[in-house]
Amino acid sequence: MVEKSKKLAQTDYLAGNWFEAEAKLLQILHDFPRDAESQLLLVGVLRRTRRFRPALRRLAHLETFDSASRWRYEILRERAIIERRIAEEIEEPFGDDPNDLPTELIAENIKKNIEEIL
Repeated sequence: MVEKSKKLAQTDYLAGNWFEAEAKLLQILHDFPRDAESQLLLVGVLRRTRRFRPALRRLAHLETFDSASRWRYEILRERAIIERRIAEEIEEPFGDDPNDLPTELIAENIKKNIEEIL
């Protein structure tokens, strides 16, 4: 049963259906909270949906599992990718991504403040 659910979650993941994959993985992890493979796949979903902090928390939790040594390389790789993405967001804070600075709002506030001064 769990293997079939994992396969369906993996299929959604590979198709880019992040939220469907996440829902399936969360159900698996509800029933089997120490399933390292599902935890790691969920980290990938969180990374791809730009939820870096929750992904890092999941990785830290995953590293406490006895079975984590089997996934050591993948855990290190995910951590490196996430840290690089966070650094890129810090480096490039302007744009249309959800985590970017709201430049239009900032510009409107500056304009409003100048108009109040004048």
